[in-house]
Amino acid sequence: MNVAAVERLFGEFRVKEKKTLAVNVKNNAGLDVTFHFDPETHLMVKREFTTVNFFTGKDVLQEVFLSGYKRFDGVMLPTREETLQDGEFFTSAKIDHVQFETELDASLFEKPE
Repeated sequence: MNVAAVERLFGEFRVKEKKTLAVNVKNNAGLDVTFHFDPETHLMVKREFTTVNFFTGKDVLQEVFLSGYKRFDGVMLPTREETLQDGEFFTSAKIDHVQFETELDASLFEKPE
């Protein structure tokens, strides 16, 4: 069973010149992620963790910056994501549309034979 727990509350930080509140979460599988939230909107603006760069095979600090929040079917989601590895640009994404599956086929929940 994979169990996660809040390891510690870090307090105030700055992400792209804005004040954030950070919390660190660890699970029993070794995943260790720090989440940064905007203290006014409570939306996540950054998450950071150590991962393996699949080009080099080396451990890197991955920082994912989230912005451009919009409401999709009543849910606030980021429309922009920029990822850095060890402080260098790695990827970016822009989301224009989100559609949630509103009905799931009951057969998805049937016990396999």
